[in-house]
Amino acid sequence: MVALTICGFSDIYNKLSMLIQPTRESSPARPVGDMKRFTKRSDLVTRNISGETIIVPVEGRVGDLDSIYTLNEVGSTIWALLDGQTSIDKIAAVICDRYEVTPEQARQDVVELIDSLQAAGLIQERSDED
Repeated sequence: MVALTICGFSDIYNKLSMLIQPTRESSPARPVGDMKRFTKRSDLVTRNISGETIIVPVEGRVGDLDSIYTLNEVGSTIWALLDGQTSIDKIAAVICDRYEVTPEQARQDVVELIDSLQAAGLIQERSDED
């Protein structure tokens, strides 16, 4: 299971967080053989701590502490592969190889996390012109 957690500063202080786990129904179906590629926003600060990735959007040279995101180990692996060059299919293959999951489960996890990251505005689809 891939987790994207969104925490505000007060949430972190109180050790509370909200876990986003899109349901199968909420994720648009992607065709098999998905060659889409995604890139991370350039105005993000990320740190990897104990296998989790912390993502902080930066606006006007100041971190937006109301929008801090954390990714678990699998999410961190997917995040590292969002380089604008690696397709969804390739990312799913890497997840399948590194973790004990079926190709179908790996693909579902990748698509769900990408959908969540895209909805949060942290990534964008790479166009052919990029």
